[in-house]
Amino acid sequence: MIDCLITSVKTHPNHKFLQAILEFLQFFENWENLENKIPVSKSTSIGLKVTLRATLEILDMLKNECGYKYLMIIRGNDYPDPKMFAQVYRLASTFSLIRPPKGSNVSGDNLLKNLMKPDEVLSSSNQERESWLRKIDAILEDTEPQVEGSSLDEDHDYNEAVTSDVVQSYIAGYITRKMQKNVKCSDCLTTLRMSAVDGQQLQRNDVINKMSRFGGLLYASSELFELTKQLEKCILRAVSKALTNVETISQIYHELKKVNLINVGCFQHERELTVKIIDVYIVMRAHFLAKSENKRYDAAKTKTKMNRKNAKLYS
Repeated sequence: MIDCLITSVKTHPNHKFLQAILEFLQFFENWENLENKIPVSKSTSIGLKVTLRATLEILDMLKNECGYKYLMIIRGNDYPDPKMFAQVYRLASTFSLIRPPKGSNVSGDNLLKNLMKPDEVLSSSNQERESWLRKIDAILEDTEPQVEGSSLDEDHDYNEAVTSDVVQSYIAGYITRKMQKNVKCSDCLTTLRMSAVDGQQLQRNDVINKMSRFGGLLYASSELFELTKQLEKCILRAVSKALTNVETISQIYHELKKVNLINVGCFQHERELTVKIIDVYIVMRAHFLAKSENKRYDAAKTKTKMNRKNAKLYS
């Protein structure tokens, strides 16, 4: 029945899918007259026959009265792609902004055209990402740090968290697995990962060794491990100076400019590959930071709600 309703199936009386429904209906009616048949409730039997017959009637109506050669050719997009989802989300999120207030002399159409044009919806998200990747590439282009780090950062790092080498190795292994899916150069792959024999001998890979029975975990190369360690240190330093907010990515970028980052990859692709690694790592850590901040905010909100409830009980 599902195959009869797809776009690529042409409708005609002798189609095999249509004949299959008719044959099944005849078989079901003959089967109901048997004495030793498997018991089926009356409602199930009626529902099945009504569904199949309704399908046949819909097919006939669309073909004979509406002139359809293929069914569902004017269907809606039930499974939008990411670009369409982003467009719908932007329109929905700005609906309250573009709706003019009552009694104003501004029409909704003019305000909508001024605030959001089709070309802006398609290009605005890509422009910010391209700008971010260009900034990372600019950092790698200079062999010397673009911003000199202050000695205060190293001498007064009391509130700066530290990630252990064991945890850092685990995260670097995840980056290795994620990056190797898109890397085609064999020389670049050798700079990304380490052989299992060499990786098992390093103490920093204890977590990966213990979880090796689950599969999927890879040993990061020394270059990739050191690069992720540099990135992690910059992220932790940026977070230690201010709470997580909309400027956190900019603060991380400012810290990256103080460091001479290690390049990963072959001579031909090291710049491109290193930019991708930095982008993936910072986006991943940004998700972690946002999740942690949301969890902290929810806990504070719940605590405030409980305090207000207790205050009403004791008042």
